[in-house]
Amino acid sequence: MPRFNHLGVQPSVPFEYLPASTREMSYYDLARLRGRDFYEVHAEESHGGNAGTAIIDGKRWMAAAINGVASKESGRFAAFGNFQHLDPELVGNDAFQEVSVHLGTRFYYDEKGPHYEKRILDLIAYETDEFSPHARDAMLGAVLLYNEQQYLHSLID
Repeated sequence: MPRFNHLGVQPSVPFEYLPASTREMSYYDLARLRGRDFYEVHAEESHGGNAGTAIIDGKRWMAAAINGVASKESGRFAAFGNFQHLDPELVGNDAFQEVSVHLGTRFYYDEKGPHYEKRILDLIAYETDEFSPHARDAMLGAVLLYNEQQYLHSLID
């Protein structure tokens, strides 16, 4: 049974206080989290299964786990997909670590009609957490930005 290290959803300091190079990597990773390969993998995953559910502010979120690999040094998300389908040059490479992005979805209906929300509930490192502090903050900065954008979208929905 693999050991999981919950990295969370917040960098070590407020985003604006991160070094410029870390913020730059966060924006790169944000583009990867919003990219086609991430959503293609997400579309194939079941919700609420192995990744479970979460209650946040009294609201139930169903999670799907999107696996991938990220650079231990920079935090750059290199690829997303089931590990057996990823490039063998990445999986098992000492410079990269396997991660899982737990993406939560919530469907609800109110007087305005049906709604759909998304947010990243957790970022998980498999087995050991060997990410540098820069890498961890870059990935968690991207998670923070992703969730902030999703929240803003929910306000205009």
